[in-house]
Amino acid sequence: MNIGVFDMKTRFLFLFLSILPFSGFSQTRETHLSQCDSLGICPDFKFYNLQGQVFNRDSLQKGMHRIVLIYFSTSCEFCLSEFKIIKKNMAQFSKTSFILISTEETADLRKYDSLRQFAYFPQIRIVQDKNHLYHKYFTAHYTPSVHIYDKKGKLLHFSDGKMTKEELTGYLEK
Repeated sequence: MNIGVFDMKTRFLFLFLSILPFSGFSQTRETHLSQCDSLGICPDFKFYNLQGQVFNRDSLQKGMHRIVLIYFSTSCEFCLSEFKIIKKNMAQFSKTSFILISTEETADLRKYDSLRQFAYFPQIRIVQDKNHLYHKYFTAHYTPSVHIYDKKGKLLHFSDGKMTKEELTGYLEK
């Protein structure tokens, strides 16, 4: 009887190990890149501003040196620490547009926007991914997820997780 249990465990382990190469566990980060990320370009995304209007690539502020898209959650402490870095250094980032993207409800995002006082910073905008398409357009497994583009839409940096002050300011000051 114990042999049968051992055989079942062995069979399960064999089955798991034979499926593993076809699952996401064995793939490298590069194989998970979205098509636009792998091409190094800003995709033609479609989100919604807090007034419910479409916000897409054409909605980005013109004349910006850098475009930073941050996938975030209002409950994410790492996101909050990045936003504090951004707000503290806004004088340095006058030619940078920050688009904060979340799948959360509009009312929650409006409250967060008000609480963080982003309205005082015209370069910072919160948009809603109400159709949950962010992962189709961009690579992201964690919050925050940061994509930094130049003024022509070329991907300069992707970070799947929190960036340090030095990393963030380094990419934005170049």
